[in-house]
Order: sequence, then C-alpha cells, then structure tokens
Amino acid sequence: MVNSRPTFNVRPAVTTIEVDGVLYNADPVSGNWHQTRDGDYIEGFKQGIMRAQVNLVHSGYINKGSDNELTKKYAKGIVQVARMHWVTGNTSLYGGNYRSEWVFAQDAPEVKDGRIVMNQDALVARLESEGKRIINDNLHVSADGTVRAMKRDGFRNGEYTIDQMLASNQPIWITGDEQAPRKMTDIMTAVEKLGYLSIPSQGGITVPALDEGDSRVYLYGDDWGGFDGFRHSFGVRQ
Repeated sequence: MVNSRPTFNVRPAVTTIEVDGVLYNADPVSGNWHQTRDGDYIEGFKQGIMRAQVNLVHSGYINKGSDNELTKKYAKGIVQVARMHWVTGNTSLYGGNYRSEWVFAQDAPEVKDGRIVMNQDALVARLESEGKRIINDNLHVSADGTVRAMKRDGFRNGEYTIDQMLASNQPIWITGDEQAPRKMTDIMTAVEKLGYLSIPSQGGITVPALDEGDSRVYLYGDDWGGFDGFRHSFGVRQ
C-alpha cells in the first residue's frame, strides 16, 4: 500500500495595508530589480508597478503621525524602508535611440535572457494606438497607461523646490500617476528636504527608484541598471 503523504505548507501571517483601494503586502521583497520582480510576495500578491510603490510610500509619510497606534506603526515601517533602501517597482525607463528626442517609460516591461527589453519602434506603436492621451503638451500616454513618452528637452536632472516639482511632468512620466508631483511635494514637505529627479542617458535602459536621502527626496531614473543596488519592493494584491 502506497503511503500518501499530504502536503503541509506553513506560511507566516500576511499583514496587509490598503491605500486608495489597493491592497499591499506590508513586508517588502529585497534584492536587485530582477530579484524583486521575481520575488515571493505571498500567494495572491505580485510586485507593484512604480505608481503603486510611490502611492504606498506617500501614504506612509502622510500617516506616520497618526493617532491610531496600528496605523502609525506600519506607516513608520514603510517610511523606514524608504529611508534605508531604494524602493522600486515593475517599471523600466529607456533613454531613447541615438539622437532621439524622446524618452520612454514602461510598466511591466518584457525581460528576455535576464535583460529588460525596450524597443523604441514598438513603444511608439503602443503610443500611437487609439485612445492615447497627451498631458501638458509634452507627455504622451498609451491608451492603457502602461507606456509613456516625453521629449528630452522637457526634462531636468537635479534638485527641485516644491514649486518646481509641482510644475514638472517627470514624476508623472516615471510613475504614470498624474498626482505624483503632489505626492512628491507632500513627502518633501514632511521631511523638509528638496526633491531630486533624473532620467537615463540616450540608449540607456534602467529602472526607477524612490528614496529619502540625507538631504533630498530622490525619484531616480538615471543609469542605475536592473542588477545594481539593494532595492525593496512591495507586493500588490492581484
């Protein structure tokens, strides 16, 4: 007689945080971008795109002084992650082909042979599909919101004041969230620090990250690649 042994999988309790109707796993996965993309976020969760990550971190900063002790505890935990590590999401950036005037952002990009694949012609085709939107003249967004493009001359790498951040399309381009400039300024105000934005160089494919540094609040999009750094990502309920 065959001894049939039942499976016995022990999983820790999952603590979740709901922000604006999105349910997050409060325990992030760490590693480089590829490791966070393929990480174990517990059944029913997977890595959130950059929009979701910024949304959660912003909520943490807003709620870290809450009168509710449980809210305060987990909000401070999210803030601590953003202070100690780079928070990244399932989003990538492309600096455009040589001499191209456009730069691109894509949620859930293709990964082939361990590398992020972003083809400008394919991205442009997505952007030319029916239903695309144009925001503030120079930010083009695909109908499904997952591909975004801006002209390079509309960007500026460096420090940002509150007013400069609010007027910039760069946070929207990186995250796909039209409220991203305001959310960045909320964080900047909470910690009394300048902001900092950057984009990849021409031909470069990279991944964005959010971080509170010693003197600035960074929303990075420069030439840090998917294999660089020690990053953290939060899972989103599917």
